[in-house]
Amino acid sequence: VVEGKEGASYLEGGLGPPLGAVGFPDRYLDVTYHLAAGSTLFLFTDGLVERRGATIRDGLDRLKALAAASDEDLEAMCDHVLLSMVESDVSDDVALLALRPVRLASEPLLLRLPAEPYVLASLRQTLRRWLREIEASPQVANDILIACGEACANVIQHAYGAKEGLLEVDLVLLDGTVEVTVRDHGTWRPISGRDGGHGERLMQGLMDSVNVNSGSGGTIVQMKRRLQTGPHGERARAR
Repeated sequence: VVEGKEGASYLEGGLGPPLGAVGFPDRYLDVTYHLAAGSTLFLFTDGLVERRGATIRDGLDRLKALAAASDEDLEAMCDHVLLSMVESDVSDDVALLALRPVRLASEPLLLRLPAEPYVLASLRQTLRRWLREIEASPQVANDILIACGEACANVIQHAYGAKEGLLEVDLVLLDGTVEVTVRDHGTWRPISGRDGGHGERLMQGLMDSVNVNSGSGGTIVQMKRRLQTGPHGERARAR
């Protein structure tokens, strides 16, 4: 793991034999490591660090020094490590994989997804991560997730019928307020029965403002929620 000014280090937790190396290992330990945005995780095969006449520790130390001093560009880092570590007479396979998480909240979140039920779980995870990165409180984040999930579910259920369609979800943080836009390009079927309008009332109860605009080109749901509440926990009702 390369963590900027902190340098490079190896993850020591959860060590065990390679998968398939032994028939029935007693156990493998699950270990969780939080990889901060901007850090780099290198995954590699032993062919990258094993050489005749040198110990594997020598190869590991060399790789750590190279990774710590590499360029910030991910592709350039991989090229530098491979060119420096791999010799012409290497007989073993060499594989190197580099992963680097990026901060979602550094920019507005713009998502374009199929309007299908299966996208809701991954969408919720992405929204939760973005809200966590902007330091939304658990209560505010939960309210936004429920309101946005309701708007997205409505698109999936009502906007396109049996046809395929696009679900657009945009989130932006402006002056301490999260602005959510959920958009479709379909034609909503009328909602009848006792449950009609329940979703919009739910969204209005969770957000500071909710505006729904429908037309021939689709429907746009715009919602706002402040990150901070008033001194007694009350929320503004901006219309």
